[in-house]
Amino acid sequence: MTLNTIKFRSFARALAHRNFALYMAGSSISLIGMWVQRLAMGWLIWELTGSGAWLGAIALAEFIPNFLITPFGGVLADRFDRRKLAVLAQSLACLQATLLCLLTALDQITPVLLLFLGFYSGLAFALGQSARLALIPSLIPKADLTAAIATSSVAFNIARVFGPAIAGIIISSFGVATAFGFNALSYVAVILALIALNLPPTQPKPRQSAHIVTQVLTDFVEGWRYARSKTAIFSLILILSIEALFVRPLGDLLPGLVDSVFSKGPEGLAIFTACMGGGAILAGLYLAQKQNVSGLTRLTLGSIAINGVGVALFASTHIFWLGAGIMAVLGFTHVVSGTGSQTLIQSTVDDHMRGRVMGLWSLTLRGGPALGAVSLGWMSVFFGFSPPLIISGSVTAIIALFMFRFRHRLKDQLENTGLS
Repeated sequence: MTLNTIKFRSFARALAHRNFALYMAGSSISLIGMWVQRLAMGWLIWELTGSGAWLGAIALAEFIPNFLITPFGGVLADRFDRRKLAVLAQSLACLQATLLCLLTALDQITPVLLLFLGFYSGLAFALGQSARLALIPSLIPKADLTAAIATSSVAFNIARVFGPAIAGIIISSFGVATAFGFNALSYVAVILALIALNLPPTQPKPRQSAHIVTQVLTDFVEGWRYARSKTAIFSLILILSIEALFVRPLGDLLPGLVDSVFSKGPEGLAIFTACMGGGAILAGLYLAQKQNVSGLTRLTLGSIAINGVGVALFASTHIFWLGAGIMAVLGFTHVVSGTGSQTLIQSTVDDHMRGRVMGLWSLTLRGGPALGAVSLGWMSVFFGFSPPLIISGSVTAIIALFMFRFRHRLKDQLENTGLS
């Protein structure tokens, strides 16, 4: 049996489950729309301001609600119907994309309005992401969870390839407003898919005598204490937070780098993003052939170290196609670290804590890059893009290599599950 046969059998095994197949069909369309809007929004703020600080500010606007709401979104995902929360969040995101389309088409968009809508987008994401992550294990048997998460990763990164390419065509041919409209329509697919899922009725958590705010705060503290008590989970989230702060902001800063360092336009941004997506697809295919979580701890930590080295190298070159090659490598290692960490946590965490712990994971992977982007964006005003990125990439690589020394201790806790 060839490796490719194993990979495709892994995808087929995951997609053989009706609920998961429906979810992936709707989610894949929505993901393409998300990448179209992400590229369009970054390019629009760069056109309006020409400032790396503004690129960072947009990322910060999305980060604030992630920081404030995502952990409590995890509490809601453990307390209420996860599907209904996901539908609500996707509906709010659809409204945001529609507003972006209308304001841009009417030439009423400003950097301040983009900040507000970026905050709105972060709010919708924070509300629904924990619910969507916690929903996945209920769509598929535990034995197929690794294949399901790898399949989700491949779909995400196929969208990362085709989304920017579609965005480049739409922006060049029809303008940025049409790109936002495309994203608004794409949310309809995932909303319909979520509604069509055949799930057993949710058993709500019994109400307690305390006020609802007190209950939510208590649940949040319980989730934090649970994650803190699990040394391996907490250590994994900690190293991911370093990667998220120092390495992953590269994606948010790409519009400025493409223009000021590589002297390219939207097409260059699309090429970089597509190269990163291509590497990410290869990573998803690689992970899909894994039948269990064995070896994921080593792969995750090693990929974080490579991410750090890759960002430092990318920031050191002005050669466009060399940069494109580095982006492909970073796409591969980003997926391995992100998907590997999610798989390890999903397969280890207790189900009654799943929403809250995945909320912390989501906050790290979503909020960290935004906070890092605003810091590195402001630094770029004074030092340019390259020096801050070289330093942050090097620091990440050093810390990840130090952590790699303890991989066997973490492996014993993270990989000793029913999926091993």
